[in-house]
Amino acid sequence: MRILYVTPHIEWPLSSGGHIRKWNILQGLLAAGDVDVLVCGVENTDCTEGPYRGCREITTISRTVFRTTPEQRALYDDTFGRVRLTISSPYPYLFLWGHPKDARQAYKDMRSRGRYDLIWVETLRFAATLGVSHHSFKSKGKSKSARVVVDGDDFTWIRDLGLLKSTPSYGTKLLDYIDVLKMWAWERTCVSWYSAVVRCSHEDRIRQGGKHTVVIPNGTDIPPASNRNPAGRVLFVGLLDYQPNELGISWFLKEIWPRVTHVAPEARLDIAERVNEFGTPGVMRLESKWA
Repeated sequence: MRILYVTPHIEWPLSSGGHIRKWNILQGLLAAGDVDVLVCGVENTDCTEGPYRGCREITTISRTVFRTTPEQRALYDDTFGRVRLTISSPYPYLFLWGHPKDARQAYKDMRSRGRYDLIWVETLRFAATLGVSHHSFKSKGKSKSARVVVDGDDFTWIRDLGLLKSTPSYGTKLLDYIDVLKMWAWERTCVSWYSAVVRCSHEDRIRQGGKHTVVIPNGTDIPPASNRNPAGRVLFVGLLDYQPNELGISWFLKEIWPRVTHVAPEARLDIAERVNEFGTPGVMRLESKWA
């Protein structure tokens, strides 16, 4: 089987749940056939090792094709510009940024010469930006269709709606609610564009709808159990500048942790995340709220 795997760059060593999921998906594809990779967001790096080891062909495209241009940022930051963006396109803001022309061309080139049986794309935004959809090609004089599978990743509209609900009112908030509605409509209807859309839980499958939605749960290697002292400690590991993680630990602190400490006053919660040169804004917000 010939497979094309289209993905944002997978950091190595694996540094987050999202990268672990992408790498595990890639290992499954490598076990199923010959895999070529189109990877975005890696430059001046030898991709023959690390997460892409074992892949037949690796093509890279710059992450700059998805970055907001100064003109686009100025339009978004201006109130009238935001109104123009909202009413002039059916697409949410996330799909209007950058200049993906070169990336789309790289995808078309690989697709046309590869004659793939399966095209697997990580994230719906990536699929939409590259213009990925069903396609056919000629094989031995006959038309052959490649199956296109997209890993849906997060529901962006749920993340953005939660953020809007938790922030004070501001001048363009109504426009942002309209953008969330656009994203909801797009993420609900896109399942008909592909052979299958993958979600990570049964709840997400129900939320997505459509007979072509399938579930591949998240997973990771769990080390053998070990004796630890002192007892009564809980460890949360996650990047808190990633909003679903911040919302999750905030819910845990509000709804669950008081119940734990009520029956086990000596219990201790440790929160660990990656620290970078810009600090850890997620931890700072948690400290200000739950100190």
